[in-house]
Amino acid sequence: MRTRHAALAVVTAGAILAAPLAAGLQPAAAVGTDSDPFPCAGFGMQDRANPISDLDRDLYTWGPYKRTKVGNGRHDINWKLDPHKQDSWKTLFHGLKWTGAYVYRSTEGPTRLRDPKAIDGAVAIAQDWVKDNRYPWPTGPGAGNATHDRADFLICLRMGLTQIGKPVPSWLNTTLVQHAEWLKKNTWADHNVGTDQTLAILGIGCTVGRRDLRDYAANKLAKDITRVIDSQGANNEQAVGYARWNHDLWGEVETAMTRCGINTPASRTIKARRAALQTFLEYALKPDGTYHQLGDTQLERPSASTMTEAQRWVVTDGKQGVAPKERVKIYNAGYVLGRSGWGNQWRPQSHESSYALRFGPVRTGHGHSDHTAITWHTIGRPILVDTGTGSYNQDAWRAHYIGPEAHNQLVMTGMRNGSATKLVRSKLTPKADFYQFSDTPTSRRVGSAASS
Repeated sequence: MRTRHAALAVVTAGAILAAPLAAGLQPAAAVGTDSDPFPCAGFGMQDRANPISDLDRDLYTWGPYKRTKVGNGRHDINWKLDPHKQDSWKTLFHGLKWTGAYVYRSTEGPTRLRDPKAIDGAVAIAQDWVKDNRYPWPTGPGAGNATHDRADFLICLRMGLTQIGKPVPSWLNTTLVQHAEWLKKNTWADHNVGTDQTLAILGIGCTVGRRDLRDYAANKLAKDITRVIDSQGANNEQAVGYARWNHDLWGEVETAMTRCGINTPASRTIKARRAALQTFLEYALKPDGTYHQLGDTQLERPSASTMTEAQRWVVTDGKQGVAPKERVKIYNAGYVLGRSGWGNQWRPQSHESSYALRFGPVRTGHGHSDHTAITWHTIGRPILVDTGTGSYNQDAWRAHYIGPEAHNQLVMTGMRNGSATKLVRSKLTPKADFYQFSDTPTSRRVGSAASS
């Protein structure tokens, strides 16, 4: 096996390399009150796409797919449907959050405009799911996501019933505990979905008064955070978009633990790791206010609710906020995040150059086969871009855009996921930054991308 040494010199003074370019809604109000022992997670905007007029006719809509008749109009749903052969469609269908508009109609807004009977529709559809899907449930594609989504929904449904003074049916408490037991046995290790799953267990324990479930979840979260976010603040999922997602998600964990009355060293650890992750996100931000699309990352911007002063500096082009002091951050998890500067009297922040390089462990989670790849943004526009996120369907398209051919790196015919890559040395100068990487693939040559 031959060792490849790839040297990358990155221009930081705003020069342009000749290179081809690769081809809000606000969340709705939460159900429940501050006195509830656990916050309702909401319905992920699915209530917006599925109004009550559609729910009354058992119509379900998700994403780009057309409205689908899923029941007989009396909330007798065919849970075996998979009309589009699309995993996400089916996963969210079984997650039940698409029926959230029923819950909101009974619990949100001025009292005189609420309809206390609307929530009965959500109860009927949830009960139909429980009746048609006997516990223990099978595993399979999307099952882990669907189960924690459904658990979140059922917690909100229970809160809604309590909020308007309706009795909680015994089957609802029973299925919530079953959801917790299923999730304990099928939690995704070291993954954002695993965090969501454990958070759902915490919510069930707090909501139905099962201290054993609450304590199990709290202890697990305390251990998980140290593996999900390392001490430097890098996320283990190898994707900037999922780093942003995890920052928000662990914020929900903080809130939930506080509401559940949990005050342990775990809460302090979570705060420290989240703060480090936020710094990572500040340096992953390009001068145009969007993130480098490394790994499975959509075109995303900082969340207004968690925006830091450094992020505010970027998104306002230096008019507000405070510029970071360092120009480059190197993360042992496999990221170099650098830029020419943060703006000065001669050059606005938006005209600075920004680059990202990848190295580190082999591809995992939401990462791509992108070692030694470079993304570059300068003088207000992208020059070298990444594929970001497409569909999660395991087909030829996904194989392509997570593969090495879809990234700005040296590629040999037939090369797939490479081995771990090391940062051998680096040098930072006022006009150029230099990095050298090495790995041991079976068929790669020495490659370099240089600049003057």
